[in-house]
Amino acid sequence: RLRENNWSESSLMRQNSNLAPASRPIRKSKETEFGREDNKTKKGVLSKLKAKQTHTLIVALEETLPEETSHTRSTMEEEKTTAESCSDTFEAFRKVRPPEAYMQLEGVPVVTPTLEEFENPLRLLATLQEYERFGAVIIRPPRRWRPPCVFDVKDKKLTSRVQVLQTLTKAKPFEQHREAFTVDTFEKLAAKLEEQNKFKTPFEFCDRLRENEFIFWSIVENPDMFPKEVVVEYAADLPSKDFGSGFPTKNITKSVTDPSLHYFNLNNINKSPNSLFQMVKAQSERISGINTPWVYLGMLFACFCWHVEDLFMYSVNYLHKGATKTWYVVPGDWKEKFDVIFRESNSTLFEKRTDLLYQMTLMMSPISLKEKGIPVYRVDQNPGDFVITFPKAYHCGFSNGFNIGEAVNIVTSDWLPRAREAVRLYAKEGFIKKTTFPVEWLIMENLITCREHMLSRETLSQLVAEGDLMVRDEIEARENFRKTHGGSDVPFTNDESKFFRNVCKTCRNFYYLTYVWCNTCESKSCIIHDNTCHCLTSTKVMHVRYSDERLREIIEDLSLIHI
Repeated sequence: RLRENNWSESSLMRQNSNLAPASRPIRKSKETEFGREDNKTKKGVLSKLKAKQTHTLIVALEETLPEETSHTRSTMEEEKTTAESCSDTFEAFRKVRPPEAYMQLEGVPVVTPTLEEFENPLRLLATLQEYERFGAVIIRPPRRWRPPCVFDVKDKKLTSRVQVLQTLTKAKPFEQHREAFTVDTFEKLAAKLEEQNKFKTPFEFCDRLRENEFIFWSIVENPDMFPKEVVVEYAADLPSKDFGSGFPTKNITKSVTDPSLHYFNLNNINKSPNSLFQMVKAQSERISGINTPWVYLGMLFACFCWHVEDLFMYSVNYLHKGATKTWYVVPGDWKEKFDVIFRESNSTLFEKRTDLLYQMTLMMSPISLKEKGIPVYRVDQNPGDFVITFPKAYHCGFSNGFNIGEAVNIVTSDWLPRAREAVRLYAKEGFIKKTTFPVEWLIMENLITCREHMLSRETLSQLVAEGDLMVRDEIEARENFRKTHGGSDVPFTNDESKFFRNVCKTCRNFYYLTYVWCNTCESKSCIIHDNTCHCLTSTKVMHVRYSDERLREIIEDLSLIHI
């Protein structure tokens, strides 16, 4: 329940004026500094002076005061300015969106699985698909499973993003504070900035999280009403392969709940049954932040802006320790409507940067979105909680104090249609967004090596269906190329076949199964953009990783298998 305090500008000023001895009258400071004898002498001199000399003498006496007195005067003026600023800020909170507005935000489901249900992350996720309509779900592990946080970088310094709350609606790129911190020094900075960024509001909150929420969005939405910059830092996107993971990676016990071995350890989750990343073995196939985790260090009001995961993937996020992290999530079915409203509400910014949706530098209040008809759900993630976001779900959020989190993406067979949808969208937008890996690589490698991995019948069935669509489209594109350019197919070289992230010079997208070589400008392009080099006298040759016959053979072979 919210109650308005009996604070006023005058009472706030009185309280601030009593905070330190420096705010006492200057004359009292003079008596203290000079002592009784000096004061008697001064009084004698003053009594003998003529009235016209009084002003001159007072000035002269003030000039003889020690430095501490002028410092006291300066301190008093600073405290007065601070008190006035606090009063202005305090009153500004009365004029913004009221706290009651945030009470309309509903939470997402919280699932507490048994130890047996918790053993297999993707099997558990398959039972939670009904919660996709919320955009996210919290998984609270069994009490027996709580891994220690072992993230403690000794030999490397962390880079952070400097964030100013008043600029989050202006999409300004974040300044980088490069290689500036250890974990300890970042935590100390978090404590210092948290103390500096404390605010008093005209309301009482029964929950500190809701008070932080009100303060955060009040400042973000109304930057002109809060002129004093609120500056925080966020050490984000720290590759676990470089800085280490928060999860233990060496055996702690021989128990089935050993966190170093458990599939819910984010270093292991993409090796779990039915993960399509099981086939990743080579170091070159490990994609930082996608199939290997990133670590995040936050502080009060450090935030991550609205975004959707690359290729509309699932994300899994774990909070190791520290303060609660507050999220806001829009279900994937509302992504297109979100895009329209986000662009319309920030039309001037989008005129300057067409890729703004992918920059993760722009905030918009969840209440503003709800007022425009977009469903938004709140997530309060406590230490020990997993948050899973579903495909296409927009999400953003901020920390309520110092914390350490870790995140990774996961891909399942039910995600594959969303991947195709993402690639089509990127193409429609002119590939201003580059895919993080070729989906064709993921599908083909899984089809070829499926017998080596733990894939259920349902997973393999969905995989074969998506593979069949992919092969049909690929062979059709190749046949169209042959009709136009003729010539014979050329197999990939050994070096080319080892690398799976070759880039088309036109769309910056990856080509995996086929590329076109122009012998005039010596460029490589994907088969969709085979005519974009505009060379008038050129011979173009199609290079293929697998022949048409081999592609058909792979699909037909798996279609006949009974698992």
